[in-house]
Amino acid sequence: MIDLLQLANVVLRLLLEFGALVALAYAGYHSSRRRVVRGALAILAPLIAAALWLTLGAPGGERTLDDPWHLLLEIAIFGGAAVGLVSTGRVRVGVAFFLLFALNRALLYLWGQ
Repeated sequence: MIDLLQLANVVLRLLLEFGALVALAYAGYHSSRRRVVRGALAILAPLIAAALWLTLGAPGGERTLDDPWHLLLEIAIFGGAAVGLVSTGRVRVGVAFFLLFALNRALLYLWGQ
């Protein structure tokens, strides 16, 4: 049973990573009234987050950070996505997203994943 829960936690992590990119794009798009700025932020915000994650955060990345820096990177990316959702008026979604991230991160640490 614990193996199934650990697998579900890893799947949740993957969904949270994709969700963070979508949330950053959504927040970037809704951050300005000017079309050029909206488009640029909708593309650049998730692109920068993905580049940082692939380089510094993902297991097997070029320069994976050690704790506590890795945790700070995670909080910056996932927290930034949650704050972006809150700033666009999606308060419940933003809070739920961050709480899911916190639960997922705690379980990853607890199970040594």
